[in-house]
Amino acid sequence: MPVIEKYFKEYGAAYTIHKTERPGHAAQLAASLAENEHHHNIAIVAAGGDGTCNEVVNGLMNFRNIMNDSPLPAFGVLPIGRGNDFVFGAGMPLNLTKSLENLIQDKTVTLDIGWIRGGKAPEGRYFANGVGIGFDAIVNAEAAKIKWFQGYIIAAVKTIITYPRAPQVDLYYDDDMIQSQAALISFMNGKRLGGAFIMAPQGDMFDGFLNLNTTRQCSRRDMISALFDYLKGSQGRREDTFTAMGERFRVVARQGSLVIHADGETLSTEEAEVDIHCIPRALELIKG
Repeated sequence: MPVIEKYFKEYGAAYTIHKTERPGHAAQLAASLAENEHHHNIAIVAAGGDGTCNEVVNGLMNFRNIMNDSPLPAFGVLPIGRGNDFVFGAGMPLNLTKSLENLIQDKTVTLDIGWIRGGKAPEGRYFANGVGIGFDAIVNAEAAKIKWFQGYIIAAVKTIITYPRAPQVDLYYDDDMIQSQAALISFMNGKRLGGAFIMAPQGDMFDGFLNLNTTRQCSRRDMISALFDYLKGSQGRREDTFTAMGERFRVVARQGSLVIHADGETLSTEEAEVDIHCIPRALELIKG
């Protein structure tokens, strides 16, 4: 915080720092600030990691729903978290000083936001970066128990060893459908998850689509091979992997259940069905 305060003071920028006190507090702060200041030229900046970005996005989007077409504050990010996958996917600098320079420049682009309904979000909630179902969601839950940066990779190896049985699913994307015993399904607005895995090499947060990526259940040896492909973003060449782009998706488990996370937050470990879609040009992002 001292670095941030010093930078804003040197540039004569008006600012207020609000510290979160509990999970969900950033969403409440964002909605409250948007309500109190929506007639003024302000920006709401998430200083943190992907979880903080997710909460601020949900706060802004919830306020957007209430106010319909009223102007929203611009959304900015200072990446001081572990993974910073949202910032990576948006093509923004991961360096704090350069991120502060972006805020001062105040140049915005319109950002797509994802929406998901299912599990702990029966009425739906928003995500900025990506949703994972199956292997990825299990890895995410395991990684949360590990407090150092490489935790996601360690959790991925552990999950391969325990090798849970994948559910049989019907996967709908726009007007098409495939059936699969899907070990992993991801819906990406951005490019990367877990600070390392390139889930959607062609992911674009500004194109009005989400990127679907699914790998069916295979042997442990093949899963390890797939893991390395995901690290490089080369999984699209695999015969056991299917990729597509779309606006609307549904996953229905015919056998087994769905383990789901959205931007790193576990939404369910036993859901049977989930709906996902893209909301194009939902927020103004200070990108620089």
